[in-house]
Amino acid sequence: MHFAGVDSPIPERLATDEFVLRPIVAADVALDYAAVMDSKEYLRPWEQTGWPPDARSYTESHVAPVDGDSWETVGVLVNFWVRTSRLASGVDERLLAALCAWLARDWRLGRALIVTNRQVAQQVELLERAGLRPRFTIDRPTYAAPYLAYG
Repeated sequence: MHFAGVDSPIPERLATDEFVLRPIVAADVALDYAAVMDSKEYLRPWEQTGWPPDARSYTESHVAPVDGDSWETVGVLVNFWVRTSRLASGVDERLLAALCAWLARDWRLGRALIVTNRQVAQQVELLERAGLRPRFTIDRPTYAAPYLAYG
C-alpha cells in the first residue's frame, strides 16, 4: 500500500493473537456492519450525528494547539474504536498499546496523533491512562463538542 506523496511503503497490517489492523475491504462489510450496530450508541457522540457518517475532512475545522504545539509536525491522524461488547475485556487498552508501538516502529509518515471526541469519556480516559496528552483541539463548525488529538 502507498499514500500519495509518501516515498516509503506503508505497512499492510498489524496482527496479534487478539486482533488484526488493516484497511477495510468489501468482504468486511458484514463484520463492519455488525460492529457498528453493536456500538452505535457509543459512536453517536463521537460523530455528533444521528448515525456515524463517513469521516469528514479536517479542512473545514479550526485546529488549536495545546501548549504551543505545531500542526505542521503531524504526519497522520488515527481514529479507532472497539466494539462496545468488547470494552469490558480491556481489548481497547491492548489495541492502543499495539497501535502506538506499530505507528512508531513501522510507519514513516511522521508524528502520529490519536483523535477522539471530547464527549467519548471512555476513550478520553483510555488515552490519558496510557500517558497520552491532548496536543490539539479540533473544532468543526457545526459540531457541538471539539475533537481532541492526543500524542
